[in-house]
Amino acid sequence: MSEAAIYAEMAVLGGVMDGAEPPHLKPEHFLDPVHAALWTELRRRHDQGVPLHPIALKDWWSQDAGRRELDQETPYLADLACEAPSHESVPAYADQVREHAQRRFLDEIGANLRAQAENAEVPPKEALESAEMALAGLAETGTTRKLISTGMALRSALSNLGRGASTGWADFDQRFMGWKPGRYYVIAGRPGMGKTLVGASVAIQRARQSEPVLFFSMEMSDEDLAIRIAAAMSGVPYWTIERGEMDRAQHDKLQAAMTEIDRLPLTLASCPGATVASIRNMVRSHDRDCQRRLGKKLAMVVVDYLGLIAGEGRSRYEDMTGVSIALKQLSIERKIPVVTLAQLSRKVEERPNKRPVMSDLRDSGGIEQDADAVMLLYRDAYYAQQEDCPAEDHLAADWEARCASKELDIDIAKQRGGPTGRVTLYCD
Repeated sequence: MSEAAIYAEMAVLGGVMDGAEPPHLKPEHFLDPVHAALWTELRRRHDQGVPLHPIALKDWWSQDAGRRELDQETPYLADLACEAPSHESVPAYADQVREHAQRRFLDEIGANLRAQAENAEVPPKEALESAEMALAGLAETGTTRKLISTGMALRSALSNLGRGASTGWADFDQRFMGWKPGRYYVIAGRPGMGKTLVGASVAIQRARQSEPVLFFSMEMSDEDLAIRIAAAMSGVPYWTIERGEMDRAQHDKLQAAMTEIDRLPLTLASCPGATVASIRNMVRSHDRDCQRRLGKKLAMVVVDYLGLIAGEGRSRYEDMTGVSIALKQLSIERKIPVVTLAQLSRKVEERPNKRPVMSDLRDSGGIEQDADAVMLLYRDAYYAQQEDCPAEDHLAADWEARCASKELDIDIAKQRGGPTGRVTLYCD
């Protein structure tokens, strides 16, 4: 981040909290996403005529884990207020914030124009028209407008046709279009269906392609999740690893898995109670770190699971709808696939046929609307093991086979641009 831009943003925010009149700025003028969120809140409070000083903002600030992480020896808001410039100088700092933003927007327009100039399929006239519209928006409003001709949009789409990244499972890849940048995927199931195992396996397979992956867990510690991953890669049952009761062969398998794990660009983030804003901040920070250390952009985000992401304290339906929309926006903003695990409603258990359908998605109908693909998990062995053994011999043999089954059915209930249908994988 530009230090000069960040310093100017801090000066404006501190000055406004200290009582200066808020200047005419928009959230997109701020480089730091935390500063943008704080500016939005300050403007809202100013319009409502409520206090803006740090003490009044304390409860709002503490609702987000990403913001709380900025509090060191003294609260971040207090530091901003203590370093506030004179009220008379706030407009000058606001001008600096606006100028830094405009330079970033100009750089973005220039990068897009360069890319179009190098693409022989884009007529120069269309590239010029696109740049002119973007520059006009910047001149009129101080921010860029995403305007593009239909022909250019079509050429961009045609240049990116084809499958996304492989799942690593050949049978599944025959029906699934792959993990595509900017797409939002939901993998859902009842407890015991193997959601975390599937999510971890998705992350492992992508990382095995030497692509950086960030895995968020809302309910497991880093250690517990690492054991699940090691079990999936080694074939050693995770409860055997946890109890430390491995035989020599299992120990060797685990050591081999650990050697591979050390090479994988797979990062774990255990963050119970995280909000979408804190997830977004961690994704942005980790993406920059991957580009700096590995020379690669973050390739995938996996979130386990949707229902545990903290909302804004409204109704459960509104919170989950808002969280789902925000995760979809994150995938588009960062141009990466976001794979989210989700819980299904208990009404699945009340039916004779336990196979889930899309309407079983819990808490919000908006999830199936936002998702580019929805995959529903079903393990018949889980339900068979909860049934009593039938008295009849022929039924008992069928029941025993069901209990011993290692099959996991994944129903692709929705897939934009691709077919739906069922795929059966081996799952131990």
